[in-house]
Amino acid sequence: MKTLYETDFHAWSLDQASHLKKKEFNMLDFDHLIEEIETLGISDQNALKSHIANILTHLLKKRYQPQYWTKSWTDSIEAARAEAKFVLKKNPSFSRFLPEFLPLSYKISRVRAFKETGLETDTFPKECPWTIDEVLGE
Repeated sequence: MKTLYETDFHAWSLDQASHLKKKEFNMLDFDHLIEEIETLGISDQNALKSHIANILTHLLKKRYQPQYWTKSWTDSIEAARAEAKFVLKKNPSFSRFLPEFLPLSYKISRVRAFKETGLETDTFPKECPWTIDEVLGE
């Protein structure tokens, strides 16, 4: 028999919140609550990596196809930097992951830049040519 957690996550969440508010600890689904709390930051971490990859993709395109540079690329970089900084402000402990996120995000951006520019993959350096401070516009 499936549980509410498995069939309707939102309803389960509201149910668990209600039990917490009423201090009905015997009604709590501790195993799933622990699982959910442990994974809370993952979506924010993924968002941060995605923002970094977007910035890097535009930086690569700017460096290797400057003739196509447009204001929309600048706007995209500025927006992604603002979003990344917002995630970091909300989660300051993520700063320790930046040395890991930069090369991961760069690999994604390198593939994107290859697909978007039509240039050979070897055109783009294998290692990220920017520091995390340069990527974030610090």
